[in-house]
Amino acid sequence: MPNSVVILIAIVWIALMVVVGTRQRRIDMARLRASFDALRFETAEGVVAGDKLLVVKEVAFEKSREGSMSLRSRMGETFWYCVGPGQSYWVAMPMRMPRKGPIEWVVHPLSEERMRAALSGDRQASAMAFGA
Repeated sequence: MPNSVVILIAIVWIALMVVVGTRQRRIDMARLRASFDALRFETAEGVVAGDKLLVVKEVAFEKSREGSMSLRSRMGETFWYCVGPGQSYWVAMPMRMPRKGPIEWVVHPLSEERMRAALSGDRQASAMAFGA
């Protein structure tokens, strides 16, 4: 009987951690997106807010325990490849994401050639950025 109680408590604890972790990731991603939407980008058609850009691809990296870089879908060390009006392209990278306060971004404009290279091998992202 005591072993089954310990196992039950462990299962409940694990389930609770999964729910809390999932909720926190959703909150973090919503906060990251809101921060991106508030950025301003200079385009051929004038200044536009981040919410007017189309993010065609997100790539996330995280260091593994062995020290090498591994792909992972989570906030941090991410590259957002974006398309704006007038054939304008950027890569945006959140660099500092404190729990509270503003998220700091580094944004670089890309030429069409560099954007195509960044999206090579990803047909869906390329189609979103450049059409069929």
